[in-house]
Amino acid sequence: MGLGLYVRTPAAYVGDRGWDQVVEAVSHYAREREQDPLLTALVRVAEDGDHLRVRLHPAEEDVEFFLDQGGDLVCSAKTSTAGPGYHAFLVDWLVGMQAPCGLWWQIGDDEDDEGDETGFWAHRDFQRLQDLMADHLARLGEVVCERLRDGALECVMLGLPLGFPTVQREGNAMSTLGFWSRGWFETFTLASEEARRSEAARFFPWWNRAMDARFWLNLALALAWTEVPWHVPADEAEQDLFRLVLGCIEKAQGLDPSIPVPGREIAELRELLESSDYGRAPGPEGIGFRRYPMRRALTGGWTLKLPGYYYDALEDHDTTQTYWWNGRSVRGSSLSFQRAADSPPPNLSELLGKDASSGPALTFSEGGQVGRATFERRSNDEDGEYCVLHGRMATTTQLCHVTICYDDEADAPWAEDCWRSIRIPPDTA
Repeated sequence: MGLGLYVRTPAAYVGDRGWDQVVEAVSHYAREREQDPLLTALVRVAEDGDHLRVRLHPAEEDVEFFLDQGGDLVCSAKTSTAGPGYHAFLVDWLVGMQAPCGLWWQIGDDEDDEGDETGFWAHRDFQRLQDLMADHLARLGEVVCERLRDGALECVMLGLPLGFPTVQREGNAMSTLGFWSRGWFETFTLASEEARRSEAARFFPWWNRAMDARFWLNLALALAWTEVPWHVPADEAEQDLFRLVLGCIEKAQGLDPSIPVPGREIAELRELLESSDYGRAPGPEGIGFRRYPMRRALTGGWTLKLPGYYYDALEDHDTTQTYWWNGRSVRGSSLSFQRAADSPPPNLSELLGKDASSGPALTFSEGGQVGRATFERRSNDEDGEYCVLHGRMATTTQLCHVTICYDDEADAPWAEDCWRSIRIPPDTA
């Protein structure tokens, strides 16, 4: 449910240029166009097979380019998460691309399900675009209210990237600018036109057309909510992210010294940049989804509940997902197998595996998913003594294995809760 653009350059204008040449031209335009260094730092260009994806704003999906079967160059982009300012910017960006890249965009018509769904490409009336985006948000709000009335156990996700970890917080929606209650959406859907415009300016990261102080502040907030891990930076890339957020805040204050900024979080980012305490947990409340318990990804569609600030990495040729923080670690891998549709769940003894210890076992059975786990103590020259939970969860077609390690025996309940939180969506199982 969103608004955006779907435009094309006819094959005749693409000419004899191959896909590689098109990629080179568009990539160069995206990366090298003269603009603020902070904006340049946001741009990400990635070639994914026969698609080119360009990120222009952290609150919106990538702009996607590809050649269709007839040889036309197609550009598809969603804009209704970032807002009307982003939509207008993208139209100008695509128009500006035509001469240097040798392209000519055609917007099609409604019968082809192509073009500019807002009509802005043709009418260029920015206030009309804002009103349309506000109306779209009102329709979205009705859907959100219905879902929250139905008792959603986790936050309703609005415009966040596919696979973004869900925060374990009931009764709220989450967008790139934070949490939104059902009450906020109920009020918004019933508001007058003037009040609706005022509240929409709070919701959309890029509401005005200009790159004003509010634009820069919201850019920082979108990054802080969705990308900042709120732990001591693990590498140079995370350091650059922290500095980018702080740079956007400074830009906003330079344009409007009176603009309210999140002083506590700014101070926290600066302290994290200077700290070497990798076991430092962030405050339990404030800006940043990764402060909170989240449903984080394992492999094969499995997820588990962990704080968002845990460090993470993919290992073993991307077959093992790892998380760690302050003497605790989780390693998870998975596999799929074929079973007859009417076969019963796997026997628990099959789940235990040869690598688990003997002794009392924990068991799990819920909604067609079964599991078993055991504890043991280990020691080695590098880590000394530590505790391990070996756990497995399975459905009739999927198996997940986790190894949960911790230094303090008092963390055994944490390890058990972590294992018991492992789930796989029904459509994956």
